[in-house]
Amino acid sequence: MSDTAYVVTGEYVTVRTMTNDGPRIVGLYKGSAVPGDAADDWIAHHLENKLIAVQGGGTAVTAESVPEETAAPEAAAEEAEAPKSAGHPSRRPAGGAAKGG
Repeated sequence: MSDTAYVVTGEYVTVRTMTNDGPRIVGLYKGSAVPGDAADDWIAHHLENKLIAVQGGGTAVTAESVPEETAAPEAAAEEAEAPKSAGHPSRRPAGGAAKGG
């Protein structure tokens, strides 16, 4: 858990928080304040993907401050930087060309 206040900058995110009934996944819309007890690994993930920001523009939790067992592996980070495909293969016409009439 972090002492820093965060606000949602993406359209929608989920975070894990604790309630009297145990852990819960909470959905938050753009502009919402992130609960102070949101899990640090979830905070780090959303910061990395620019889905949340420090309220007021202060310093944020970084991937280096998250315990190693919860940090994303290096290969996953490289994969995230790779260009995305043009869509699902099943949605592309056979032969790669559009059929027209």
